Amino acid sequence: NVEGILMWINDEYKIVFIAVPKCASTSMIQCLASRSAGAGYLFRILQGISWGPENSAKGDPIPPEEYHASIKYVLQREPDLKDYFSFAFARNPWDRLVSTYYHGVQDKAHRDIWSSGLTKYTDFHEFVLDIPNSEWLKETHLKPCSTFVTINNNIVVDFVGRYETINKDFGNVTRTIFD
Repeated sequence: NVEGILMWINDEYKIVFIAVPKCASTSMIQCLASRSAGAGYLFRILQGISWGPENSAKGDPIPPEEYHASIKYVLQREPDLKDYFSFAFARNPWDRLVSTYYHGVQDKAHRDIWSSGLTKYTDFHEFVLDIPNSEWLKETHLKPCSTFVTINNNIVVDFVGRYETINKDFGNVTRTIFD
């Protein structure tokens, strides 16, 4: 049930997870949610967003800009969350671009929501060459990781883990949250 895990905020543990696209955010969300077995949903909906329970009931997809809300977006809607432990993960930009392209082309759910335009390219090479002449850099999945964790060019999340060291870094996060 996506409705129950939308926006990655937990008031009991006082955490905010910033889900940077193509940095294993869905896997981390599922892992964190599993820690709250029997206690209901781990995450709640951010106040003031457009997607809600009625959208879930209709099967509407979550808009990428809300699923992958930046810390700036979150704190503008709920300033008191500045006191929560906030964290995100970043990834090597080249690996992230490759992942975005291939997942965007191959995953029907992504094509239905945001990436249908990728199918016009014959291959990754053609896509990369077209990026400077296209609107792709405005797409949530192609924005730099820093976009999601900064305000006025200052990192404001408490912890930024690396996809490349995800086991160690995610272990540190879960110990911080649950121990």
